Amino acid sequence: MKSEVQSKGNFSLIKYSQCWEDTNLVLNTLDIKPGDICLSIAAAGDNSLSLLTRSPKKVIAIDLNPCQLALLRLKVTALKELEYDQFVTLFGYDQKKESRIGLYSKIENKLDAQTREFWSQNLSLINKGIADCGQLEHYFRLFRKRVLPLIHSRGLTRKLFTRRSKQKRADFFANRWNTTSWKLFSKMFFSRYTLKKFGRDQSFFDYAKTSLSNQIASRLVDALVNQNPANNPYLHWILLGRYDFENNVVPFWLEPQNFKCIKANIDRLEIEQNSLESYLSNYNDQAIDCFNLSDIFEYMSEENFSTCLELIASKASDGARLAYFNMLVDRMARINQFEECSTKNSNQTFFYSRFISERINKGNAA
Repeated sequence: MKSEVQSKGNFSLIKYSQCWEDTNLVLNTLDIKPGDICLSIAAAGDNSLSLLTRSPKKVIAIDLNPCQLALLRLKVTALKELEYDQFVTLFGYDQKKESRIGLYSKIENKLDAQTREFWSQNLSLINKGIADCGQLEHYFRLFRKRVLPLIHSRGLTRKLFTRRSKQKRADFFANRWNTTSWKLFSKMFFSRYTLKKFGRDQSFFDYAKTSLSNQIASRLVDALVNQNPANNPYLHWILLGRYDFENNVVPFWLEPQNFKCIKANIDRLEIEQNSLESYLSNYNDQAIDCFNLSDIFEYMSEENFSTCLELIASKASDGARLAYFNMLVDRMARINQFEECSTKNSNQTFFYSRFISERINKGNAA
């Protein structure tokens, strides 16, 4: 089966240098057991690596974009060869710019030829900070550096992350944060037009019908009031451009204990350049137990979405779990082998409209 996305996307650059999907939601949903086979959309690789903390038999990370796979392979080699602090510095998570190229030179000869060639041509990305080099990260950086200063001072932005009770967060949001300027500029910047121009390929919006800016405005109350911003690493990076290592407010896979577990299980990761549809069409190995599917269904027509689900079901074990996100396109399995487990809305990556958890029940097959 040919991938619809393959004919639409620009795969000549890194689109995501970090993962922007709530890892804890994914892990809790997939409920990975030792011995499970997991299939994961690679993207920046962070969630694919996070699956290794549950000690599956194998994680297969796939992506059409060779640049994303060059990023993941660099992360894998760095995980094997570097200590935690060195890894964090190399990828630009801790802002220590001066030693990045030196650290890269320590592992360069451990990379496969294709990955080494990619990074030798993109040393500037390492020097600037890989963590902030993706197309979507560039979009967030524009907001952080060009738009946010027009709305709130740096000091007030830092105060947003002060630990407060829910009532005090609500008061801060209503009285200090949710100003007329915030409503106006954030609505303009987080519009579908701006995201298409700076953050994602225009063709990925072919099936989008809802308003991104209205969705984000409605969900910001959840992110800034109902949840605690002080504990949200994704929000830290978007608004501050850094993580709070002192208080361990970092993505799941960068928590030191999880990093250590990933390092121990890294040889269980397989990396494939392929589309989901093509890979599964030719897959004849042990049935797959867990599918981490990111938001790839956003980019498919309803017809191709249904066909892809049937292909997934044909390669899955009975009881296999699926996790995926909707942002602007309503996609949920509607074939008889899929049973909805939950649609959770309260997650730290607040820009998604819905997180979907489903289970395959082969007893429902016609």
